[in-house]
Amino acid sequence: MYATNYFNSFITVADDCPVSVAIVPPQKTNKTATNIVYEMIKKLTKRYGWGIHFDAEGKVALYAVESEEYNHLSQNKNLKMLKAMRSKKG
Repeated sequence: MYATNYFNSFITVADDCPVSVAIVPPQKTNKTATNIVYEMIKKLTKRYGWGIHFDAEGKVALYAVESEEYNHLSQNKNLKMLKAMRSKKG
């Protein structure tokens, strides 16, 4: 069984992310909070320009690709670095 829980990890935006400044995903109706969070995590790193940080307890935080915090986390040698999946093969 494969767990998708991350600890001390940072997921950077995908190489083919179309934005250089993070944007808020469009609002959708009739979805639960869980659905919205899942979709945001799945698509933010590919499309909307957000990195995802998991701390030692597995707590999650989002960082805009243009932010100082994103830059700091993406250079942190103590974190496991993961690259978001590309939207297209290439």
